[in-house]
Amino acid sequence: KNNRIPKEIDRIIMKCLASKIEDRYRRPAEIIKDISRFRGRDSVKSEIDDIFSRIRAREKKPKRDFCWNCRRPLPYKAQVCPRCGEKIDD
Repeated sequence: KNNRIPKEIDRIIMKCLASKIEDRYRRPAEIIKDISRFRGRDSVKSEIDDIFSRIRAREKKPKRDFCWNCRRPLPYKAQVCPRCGEKIDD
């Protein structure tokens, strides 16, 4: 640990690097929110809300036409990629 780094920033970084996936941030918006809170910019709600809305628009689940792992086309309603064997989440 580096004593020159504020504890809140250290907490944010350690949460990003957590060994258990469920302990990490789930969305970029959560990291932005915590960093903004640290910087004291909670009063700039309209800017943050705009960022959140843009992030939400990008996070909408795309139609699964391609395997996320090998990027090959998927058959209709595939549960497993026929090329790499990766499970397809819907």
